[in-house]
Amino acid sequence: MRLPLSALLSLALLGLTAPSLARADGPDKVSIYESEDWIAARIAASKRGEREILQIPIVTRSFGWGSMAPRHYLGESPDTFGPGPWLAPSGAELPSVSDESGGVALVEGYFTGTTTKEDLRNADGEPEEWLYTLHDFEVIAARPLKDSDDDLMLHRLLWGAAARDDAPPFSDDRPHLVIVKSITHRGDSLAKGQQRAAKEVQTLKDAGFADATSFDSRRASALACCFETVIAGRFATEAEAVTLRKALDAKKIKAYVKKGW
Repeated sequence: MRLPLSALLSLALLGLTAPSLARADGPDKVSIYESEDWIAARIAASKRGEREILQIPIVTRSFGWGSMAPRHYLGESPDTFGPGPWLAPSGAELPSVSDESGGVALVEGYFTGTTTKEDLRNADGEPEEWLYTLHDFEVIAARPLKDSDDDLMLHRLLWGAAARDDAPPFSDDRPHLVIVKSITHRGDSLAKGQQRAAKEVQTLKDAGFADATSFDSRRASALACCFETVIAGRFATEAEAVTLRKALDAKKIKAYVKKGW
């Protein structure tokens, strides 16, 4: 599939200085069909060194196109380009897809403010439009797009100090989590969610679950961003986690078991 000139011009604009928008300009969510200015503002913020954690759909294109093109972009279908831009994702892996048909993932992460060139032109440098600029995007978490995600919205989840706060990933041998509650983080501060989580943790401790704690969900690669996750414990085996969940059930405390990484 050869890209229309209008799409190429739109991409070129995204690679230039972003529109003169204030730092907090624009809504925290926008339809994918009305997102070009919003995306440009997010890229501009990243170039200023401002981290914003976003939720966006990243496409792995199909191999049925009639032109050479990068593999990843912001969009909704592996067969059409959509609003763009082209992306160079890194960090957490995207869900595996068929090379022939491609696929779409719902991803949380952030633009890094840098770009990567991908030159797919022939030895004569033709066609010129096959020299692409990809925007580097650090993936925190990703899952396949679901049918229930039809009304695609792009979200700005965290920004400011909240987005910059380090959330070092867990790497030990206790990945099986007994999750009691996930409290949404939104905006430029984590404090409100952490305060609510602290109350939930204390309730669990008072009920006899001494290992209860909470953590930023970015620390567990299989969890979605951006939540303060309240757990009653975490274990090396699923069987151990299920035993604790049953103990919670006995006290009428709802919980579920999930492998976090």
